Amino acid sequence: MSRDQADTADLKHPQKKFRLFFRDEKGVTAVEFALVVFPFLFLIFAIIELGISFAMQQMLNFAVEDISRQFYTGQLREENLRPDSVKSSICKKISILPIVDCNKLSINLDNYTSFSEVPVKNLVTKNGELGLPQTINVGGPSTINQINVLYRWPVMTNILYYLNPDVKPADRVLPLFITVTWQNEPYS
Repeated sequence: MSRDQADTADLKHPQKKFRLFFRDEKGVTAVEFALVVFPFLFLIFAIIELGISFAMQQMLNFAVEDISRQFYTGQLREENLRPDSVKSSICKKISILPIVDCNKLSINLDNYTSFSEVPVKNLVTKNGELGLPQTINVGGPSTINQINVLYRWPVMTNILYYLNPDVKPADRVLPLFITVTWQNEPYS
């Protein structure tokens, strides 16, 4: 009996077919690649998204601190303030990224008579929205002010969504929130 005939005879037995199937190493690389590529790509995209959202948080932080400094020193006052100028000023500074949508920006600017009146709780709701009314009410010289800015950052991968244990909005956004409290200088 020749070798080919012996191999053909061996394949007729189901146990031998099964053993030969598991010994065959053709396509192992493709199977290993298919098992590894999806977790690898998910991790890469999550790292990229985390980096971009961190950059956005930093830009938002800079923009809010910059505009609060202008209020603090009296460069921006209520008499020379247009209704949307605060939002447009912040939006100009964060619009470096092409995916920024200024309609997702919520702003609350209010003044208080003492620091004990300044809200510190429930600034962001469980739905990832600003917990205070969207008003712009700038105080005059020596007043205490607080600005709260929230940007609803869209989440692409689930990692950022699950990193925030307290806020879980249904539309999968990560609330990027900045608050600054200051007392205006006694400008005239």
